[in-house]
Amino acid sequence: MGSSTPRSSRVTKEQRAPEEVQWRTWREALLIKVCACPDAIDSIASDLVVHQPTISEITIGCALGYLDFRSPELEWRSRHRNAARWNEEFQTLPAMQATRPHEG
Repeated sequence: MGSSTPRSSRVTKEQRAPEEVQWRTWREALLIKVCACPDAIDSIASDLVVHQPTISEITIGCALGYLDFRSPELEWRSRHRNAARWNEEFQTLPAMQATRPHEG
């Protein structure tokens, strides 16, 4: 789940290209897969830990942070309240704060 979510950047990059070179079918199929990740994460959010996270939680936290950074138009938080609540707390960890992406 977490490792496939960053593929959304390809969708974002594709949308920035001129329309005549966009591959609409591919973009729509990829977007369906990307949007399924927050669905799955939302269903297990109550089992995710914040303090002393495993590699699974770290991967999921990074993936959700990446969605926020690269694809804010997906607005995943409004449809996935459990995942959003967990991620809000997870993103306050010092390691997540120190490695937050920035435009530049």
